[in-house]
Amino acid sequence: MNPKRIALAATAIVLIAAPHSIGGGLKPSDTYAYATYWEKRDDVTVLLDSLTASFRADEAFIPIPVAIGFQAYGKEYTFTRESFFLIDHSGTLYGAASYEEVVEGYPPLLYDRRFSRGPVTAQEFVLSRREPSDFYPPKGDGRRIDRVHLSPYSWFRDVIYFPRPKSGLEGVLTLRVGGGGIDPPIDIRFKVPLPGVPIR
Repeated sequence: MNPKRIALAATAIVLIAAPHSIGGGLKPSDTYAYATYWEKRDDVTVLLDSLTASFRADEAFIPIPVAIGFQAYGKEYTFTRESFFLIDHSGTLYGAASYEEVVEGYPPLLYDRRFSRGPVTAQEFVLSRREPSDFYPPKGDGRRIDRVHLSPYSWFRDVIYFPRPKSGLEGVLTLRVGGGGIDPPIDIRFKVPLPGVPIR
């Protein structure tokens, strides 16, 4: 079997919970702007752009731009690629792709960096400090940042890549953000604006 296919297969984990507890019947999170969703829990805000994924529905990996901000004192959070999971509408959970998988098996990476938008953040983080983040720089760039630390009143923006779900991008998908001090994880639910499929 092709080594890349083995790597992709190893990334997907089927949840023990029944599919309806994750994907079936769930509604998307609140919209912040067109194809931009958000969840806010106490001091942490997560925004997600689903439009970019609609342009990559046939690729091996799916880009999910996110912005995460921490707007309070007293805590700190650390994020890595392992902080993010994608759950499809059937309840299958996918870990974020490794850097090596994406730079070797995803030709549009450089195009994404130049032309894809990040989530619309408007005034959410206007008083916060933006921290550098770069989980998936182009091959040979040499500026990869594998760990992002958020102290009070700071935020970051990046694109997280996941293996394309076997069940496709239809229905309500979930980005799960956890680790680094976030407990329980934050789930942000969204739809990808596919041709002929309304996102609401």
